[in-house]
Amino acid sequence: MDLIEDFDQIFNGEADVAYPDDESKRIRHHRRSLEGELFVDRLLRALGIQDPIVKSHSPDHHKQSLLYYLLRDLRQVLETRRAEDYAQSSLLPNTYKTLVDGLWFFDRLKFERALSFLTEPSLTPTFPQDILYTLCKHSTENDTSLPLAYYHSVPVSITSGETLEAFFDVLCHSSISEAYQFSRAKGEIIHSKLLRRLVKFVFAQSQGAERESRSVELITLPFTEVEETWLEKYLGEEEGKNFQGAADTLTMRSLATGRFNHIHNESELHRDRSINGLNWAKLTSIVEQTSNQNGIAFQMQT
Repeated sequence: MDLIEDFDQIFNGEADVAYPDDESKRIRHHRRSLEGELFVDRLLRALGIQDPIVKSHSPDHHKQSLLYYLLRDLRQVLETRRAEDYAQSSLLPNTYKTLVDGLWFFDRLKFERALSFLTEPSLTPTFPQDILYTLCKHSTENDTSLPLAYYHSVPVSITSGETLEAFFDVLCHSSISEAYQFSRAKGEIIHSKLLRRLVKFVFAQSQGAERESRSVELITLPFTEVEETWLEKYLGEEEGKNFQGAADTLTMRSLATGRFNHIHNESELHRDRSINGLNWAKLTSIVEQTSNQNGIAFQMQT
């Protein structure tokens, strides 16, 4: 017998090998946290394995990879190094071992540890879009480092709408300008949708000083004429017109581009007005400074 079918050799002669109750509960909890599917479930499906592992017709290194995963799971029952010993004795290719290690940590929600394996340069990216989506959903507003690190380390082709939206939301929390640049790399339809999503994020998901800062960054972005039209339509006619401060933002954008002669009078009229943390006088001053630094000439009449 080889190191796939020899049960005693694989499981070190343990006749009664089973998952401890606490481990089974932990796995069920992790599966729920991962929206009903572990990454080992994805791996089984990708390899087309429905029968017992040892009876499947998959290549040996595929079956060995899954057995290695099981041995890692059963480390409480078997000796601690049993999985490592099996990988070594079965000559499991290192790339397969690295992948399984990464997925195993991912299934335990230890994402940072998982990425130390899954971003290994020698590894062919496996389930990159699913991994990115999961990292995005488990990130927080104050810590978007893991999805961003993975995206910049591994080539990810985003074709899923839910992954695109989840990652774009992460970009919005990280940097308004970076999210804007990301949207510009997409086709016109997606670009338009993402720009509207960016504007909605600034208005609907930001408060106080943070909203003020993001609004300044938004209205000083280097919009093209087409993007300018989308912005004006979204904030003037579509859903965005209901956001508090939408009209002010359009006026401030006009000020930033020097298009309206009456902007100065408007700013004097509303100098002390504050809307959801947006203070007209402060924003006017900041935008004027930013615009002047960028060489934008203002044509104002007093």
